Amino acid sequence: MFWLNGMAGTGKSTISRTIARLRPKQGHLGASFFFKRGEMDRGNLAKFVPTLARQLASSVPGVAPLIKNAIDSDPAIIGKAVREQFDKLIREPLSKAFEATTSLSSLFIVIDALDECERDADIRLLINILSHTKILRPRLRVFLTSRPELPIRLGFSEVEGTYQDLVLHEMPAQIVEHDISAFLADEFRKIRDSFNLTVADERKLPPDWPGQQTMQDLTRMAVPLFVFAAT
Repeated sequence: MFWLNGMAGTGKSTISRTIARLRPKQGHLGASFFFKRGEMDRGNLAKFVPTLARQLASSVPGVAPLIKNAIDSDPAIIGKAVREQFDKLIREPLSKAFEATTSLSSLFIVIDALDECERDADIRLLINILSHTKILRPRLRVFLTSRPELPIRLGFSEVEGTYQDLVLHEMPAQIVEHDISAFLADEFRKIRDSFNLTVADERKLPPDWPGQQTMQDLTRMAVPLFVFAAT
């Protein structure tokens, strides 16, 4: 499990969305869940396991029948405790799928904004549950993002040795500046290319648009908040 944590605006969700967007193209994304406080079932664990199970059934070869078997064996599993749901619908099916084939080199589960989960007890429970996925390493990798809030820090303090972490707001300024500059350059390239597809040659934007000075100014204004560049 890898915990990416940082203060608001440091780019956590941008990174997790990028991973969730790129990994399916590489065949490595198993499932993702983006917490959002106040948005029905995205603010708690009620649909966390069913959501992951549904995505895993669609994205991982051989997992769908294993999940179906688990549900057939216990039709009431969806209404049971989250830990039992996770064991029966996620951990055990993945373990069996990994044993049955070597073609699954690595599989990612992306969990974004755990701090948006509304109940402190749910946060600590989920961290504890995820810490037990270490038995499936290195083939299963959990990528989790959050702000460094107290319930989350306490949750991770209880599972020492089961995760790695990176604190975004403690990154050296020059690295943050480089990353924001690279992000802006890529976004402006997309804008330029999309615009140039819709206009005549004489109206097309030049390859260096919007210009080095503009890029430097925008980068300087954004540092250290990645959210400034992303919005």
